[in-house]
Amino acid sequence: MFPGVDRTANSDYGGQAYTVLANTGFHMPIPAKFTITPLASLQYSRVNINGYTETDAGDIDLNVASQGYDFLESGLGAKAERDFSFHLWTFVPEIHAEWLHELLNPTLEQTANFTAPDSPSFTTQGLTADRDTYHVGTGVTVLACACSAMKLSVEGGYDYYWTAEGYSAHQVTMRLTGHF
Repeated sequence: MFPGVDRTANSDYGGQAYTVLANTGFHMPIPAKFTITPLASLQYSRVNINGYTETDAGDIDLNVASQGYDFLESGLGAKAERDFSFHLWTFVPEIHAEWLHELLNPTLEQTANFTAPDSPSFTTQGLTADRDTYHVGTGVTVLACACSAMKLSVEGGYDYYWTAEGYSAHQVTMRLTGHF
């Protein structure tokens, strides 16, 4: 905001994000029908942010440069689950924990210049995420088999993420799957 200037800049911007995830585990049955599964993952993400030029604010409009970022994250963890059957239903509660580590973790930044003639460019530093994130959660899967061609499953879960720097997040998921 500039004193005495009341203008609103508008823009049309976009980008793309691509992610590849490889996740593996090995089920290890233990007594009392429990299954422990050590987990390992590797996730690569590419984020492209298109450049754009603002309009409608005169000389204080910005030309914003395009950007591209590569992220690579490893994960190590485990989950424990046990199935319980009741008539045609199977219930599978689980708990899990995971350590996520950023192998490539660039600092986000934005380079721009005002559209006024001879305006120098400037760069604004963005958020640098912690290299390590911790994750714990719980969930339940309900499987229904009417012993016909149709089989249904409902999954629900809660996950909590945090870092040493004070970031935290809660996530609730629900998924319905049907096989006909």
